[in-house]
Amino acid sequence: MHKAKHYLSRIFYNKYFWQVLLALFMLGMAFYFIWQEHIEVFQIKEQLAQSHPGYIMLGIALTVVYIIVYGQMYVHSFRAVNQEIPLGVATRLFLKRNLISILLPAGGFSSLAFFNKELESRGTTKSQIYLASTLYGFVSVLSVVVVAIPILGIALLSIHFGQVEILGFVFLILMTGAFIFLIYSVAEKGLAYRWLSRMRPSMKKVLDDMVHQDIRRGQFGMTLLVSIGLEFIGVIHLYISMLALGLPASWPAAIIGYVVMVIILIASPFLRGLGLIEISLAFILVQFGFPKIAAATITLLFRFFEFWLPLLAGLGSFITRKDNIILRILPAFIILILGIVNIISAITPATLNNLTLP
Repeated sequence: MHKAKHYLSRIFYNKYFWQVLLALFMLGMAFYFIWQEHIEVFQIKEQLAQSHPGYIMLGIALTVVYIIVYGQMYVHSFRAVNQEIPLGVATRLFLKRNLISILLPAGGFSSLAFFNKELESRGTTKSQIYLASTLYGFVSVLSVVVVAIPILGIALLSIHFGQVEILGFVFLILMTGAFIFLIYSVAEKGLAYRWLSRMRPSMKKVLDDMVHQDIRRGQFGMTLLVSIGLEFIGVIHLYISMLALGLPASWPAAIIGYVVMVIILIASPFLRGLGLIEISLAFILVQFGFPKIAAATITLLFRFFEFWLPLLAGLGSFITRKDNIILRILPAFIILILGIVNIISAITPATLNNLTLP
């Protein structure tokens, strides 16, 4: 009896058990929507089949630029801590961390602790890696705040936002404040420094090295500029998605839709906002006058450019050595991706039909 209780207790407090349970629940709901909304799925497929090949190729080319620019952002982050890394290494680092972020809770930030061996082999210390990665994560949020505050401030006067979008924006501002507090507290050896040292004594030396590390303000500023540039690439991607489907493209819709999408992406604790982003972005597009099916199709094409292509590139970045384990799990992973794509294409219009506009 005691062993049974101990076993059940271990299952109850195991985060992976709850992640699997949540994934099964989401799959069950997705299959329900597929069964209910098969007509809308065919309508989306028809609209995608009529897309303009030239704009699709332009979107794919921009995705390549998008990935390289993310690598350049890592380059400037490491330069800020007086460490030089090649663009190729930085780009691979982004692709690998981006891939694993989907599988981790709060993956956008927790993934920053992974894949450091190649950097260490080049002479970069752990403290430099952690500090550069912290700057990278902080600037990623800060650039969204810089872009989002004026845009959403104006948009709130004329557009109705749902509770999710507003709460996400508030969460984004709070997260930025938390980042600033964390960095300042560690630099001054305050509350955050003492807490981290107590939780992980092995981190104390790394934190001490980080505190004494000089940060080049010019390179920090370049990191922020590159990150803001990435936000504009995202807006252009959404605009191209509208053009590719032969729909009347709208810059205001692309700008506001993208900002809302990124806010939800940052705030999402699991699977990088998969599903919730599609629903919210399509909802915003509907408010700009796009038909529901068109809004859902634009969203799926945009996510193909900014989510699925970098994800596939991340898989490719792992396959660089012979007998890599990725080669053994790749077929199953591709089948999983194709299944998720089909699920999203069904779940999005089904949810949109339940949304009502004021």
